[in-house]
Amino acid sequence: MRCSASSRGSWKPRAKAVRSRLPELERRRSQQSLVRRFFECIDAGDFGVLLDFYAPGFIDHAPTYPGLAEGTEGVGQAFTMSLAAFSDVRHVIDDQIASGDRVVTRMTASGTHIGDFRGIAGTGRSVSMEGIAIHRIADGKIRRALGPQRPPRVAAADGRRLASKAPGAGLRRLAGDALCSKP
Repeated sequence: MRCSASSRGSWKPRAKAVRSRLPELERRRSQQSLVRRFFECIDAGDFGVLLDFYAPGFIDHAPTYPGLAEGTEGVGQAFTMSLAAFSDVRHVIDDQIASGDRVVTRMTASGTHIGDFRGIAGTGRSVSMEGIAIHRIADGKIRRALGPQRPPRVAAADGRRLASKAPGAGLRRLAGDALCSKP
């Protein structure tokens, strides 16, 4: 017997099933677009607009600079510090998936290290990092975020390297993290 996709001819989707999924598909596209625009604003250095992407009570589960204020106040401080540390920042979205209220983005970020970053003075070197960011979306705004767990590999002039967590250390704990539980 020969293998075939269907013994009754070509397969056609049922119109009712396709129509019932359209709102879900549009919601996913809208969430993905929100996160893509967010990264585009970072690349443009338009930090004033960035705070508009966040919902009231925003929680950052993996801040770039530990010890800053919580919520959007801390995010604003982190953006200001990042702008002073890196120039010509670019994010390339390698993969992006939306499911439920979450958008998972695998990306590569790059820039030039021009100022202090976690105690290492600017080197003028190009740096890049790969990472996964998970954004939880509510009412068209970013409600929670878990950013890349490994900061860019930045080396000081004397050869010191910025310490980073083990690969995936932060992602291993996601199953029990507040990001994955309902509010």
